[in-house]
Amino acid sequence: MKKKIEELFRLAMKAQEKTSAFVSFETSNHGWGCVVMIMDDGFEVNHGYDGWYEMDMFYPDEKSEEQYQKAKEHLIRLLRKKRKVATA
Repeated sequence: MKKKIEELFRLAMKAQEKTSAFVSFETSNHGWGCVVMIMDDGFEVNHGYDGWYEMDMFYPDEKSEEQYQKAKEHLIRLLRKKRKVATA
C-alpha cells in the first residue's frame, strides 16, 4: 500500500499545481493512515467534498483498495479535464 499512497501523493500534488481543484492529502501514523479530500471546482466554504477517500496504510483491506482506486480515478479525471485558472 505504501507505493500506492506515494502514487496518490504525486497525483494530488500534480492536481494542486495544474488544476483549480482543492485537493487535501493527509497521512498519519495512527488511524486511517491516508485521506484524500477533493473539491472539483476549488475550495468553497459550506460546500461538501466531491470526493473523500480513506485508506488504511497499515492494514490494507478490500475497502482500502477500492478507495485507492476511486481516489486515483478522481485525480486523473481532474487532470484530464481541468486547466488551472489564472489568479489575479
